[in-house]
Amino acid sequence: MMRKIFILFLLSLTASLFAFDRQSIIHGAATSSDGEWTAISVLNDDALDLDNRESVWIYRTNAHWDFPFCLISFKSQKGWSIPSVCYDRENDSFIVYHHCWTRENNDGGFFEFPRVNGKYNPNDFFYSDAISNMGVARLFSNDCGIYIACIYGEWSGKEDRNTKIFKLKRDKNKLIPAEIDSLKNMEFAHLDWRKNKFSMDDPTFRQVIFSTSRGIIAMDANESDWYHFNCKTETLTTFSSKEEAFLYDESLSETENSNFSIVQFILVFMILILAIFALILIFKLKHKNAMPQQIDRKKKNQFIFSIQEKERAKISRDIHDTVIQDIRVIRLEIENIKVHDESKNLQHKIEDIATDCIIKLRNICYNLAPAELVNHSEGDSSKIELVSIINSLAQQFSKKTHVPCHVGVEEGFEYPVLKREVTQNIFRVVQEALTNIEKHSYATQTSIFIKNEDDSIVIYVTDDGIGCSQETINHSLNSNEHLGLRSMHDRIELIGGKIEFISSQDDGMEIRIEITVN
Repeated sequence: MMRKIFILFLLSLTASLFAFDRQSIIHGAATSSDGEWTAISVLNDDALDLDNRESVWIYRTNAHWDFPFCLISFKSQKGWSIPSVCYDRENDSFIVYHHCWTRENNDGGFFEFPRVNGKYNPNDFFYSDAISNMGVARLFSNDCGIYIACIYGEWSGKEDRNTKIFKLKRDKNKLIPAEIDSLKNMEFAHLDWRKNKFSMDDPTFRQVIFSTSRGIIAMDANESDWYHFNCKTETLTTFSSKEEAFLYDESLSETENSNFSIVQFILVFMILILAIFALILIFKLKHKNAMPQQIDRKKKNQFIFSIQEKERAKISRDIHDTVIQDIRVIRLEIENIKVHDESKNLQHKIEDIATDCIIKLRNICYNLAPAELVNHSEGDSSKIELVSIINSLAQQFSKKTHVPCHVGVEEGFEYPVLKREVTQNIFRVVQEALTNIEKHSYATQTSIFIKNEDDSIVIYVTDDGIGCSQETINHSLNSNEHLGLRSMHDRIELIGGKIEFISSQDDGMEIRIEITVN
């Protein structure tokens, strides 16, 4: 607002330099998004200068040595019309609309001036016809596009016409005033003056229509009610006063900004989770490089796996105790926000996103450190822990992949008392086996079976996928590139067990894990 006042003040000081006189009316202005250029719509009340009576001038704001120059001028042989101007931020162009009052003078319509080589040139423009029934009009732009409010209908000798609102759409370089479905049968108060005698003290346009960043506020044709048109949803809401309509517009903006901030927070949070996993990887590599070279492979693996479990448990606790709780609070706050009907869908969508984030984070926490293992005291294991964690893995696998995973336990199976380290490594091996099935097997079903065998427990993980050759398995076990099978082998070796990978091409795979129970 202050910039426009300054521009108008500056123009009034320099008016005599570019053909303005004391009767000139500067009634509209538009500024480019970078603030460098401003276009001014001018009426010149000099009857002798019909060729320059109605015009649009353009001024380069930050170049004080450049005086305003005429972008376009119109000739009206009777009366005058009012050229309207606005800036189209999407196409970096100024749009001018002029209504010609006289049928013999056919210079009315839309004129678009794009920026070419950093300037707006009077010779570079695109012309488009207007609708025949469009009269004097105002152009305005917002975040949703370009709109025009015009006196509409055939003139009958007296000013009894009302205002209609159209949206400007493009067909190549042509601008087409298109009807808006929700406004097709709507008419608003007359834009222009209604006095029998025109006075220079009267405003050129009455203050009956306003544009906001995402809406249009307009007085009804009955001149008592006000409407708020939401340009984003193209919905119309009625109010008894202009002030109520503006308050409604502000509340919509605040709600949208609040919802957008929540979405931003969730996205940042997901990035944070990825960063945490990256730090885990760096931490692992750092400790791996710090290991003494002389230490044997089994102790080295024990050290690495122990560090991994401690870090996983710590990260799991941190996510559960801080981030998940924060998202729960956000979801509750979103539920309690009072929103208008058109924002309900967005509110529910954000609630669903927050709920989905909580579910995913809980799954991440479980995979990092299952509750059964976190609560597992050293040297003591309840009877249900082993089957419980395997059941949980199978359920997560089926839900994620939609591949059935059945868990079976031999009848009369005797639950062993296992050390925490043993249960922990069995969990990780079965977890890795299911991950490999998901990524590589193309299986339609899989199963896990647990049984006693002499002084051992045996766990079978099988699938009906594409399988692989024994040579491929042996290569993976001895390769430094494919760590999945090697990691499973090292973990079972660490707890004194045995693991076998039995497969052939196109015949699925069976993994047999045997753990001696002391």
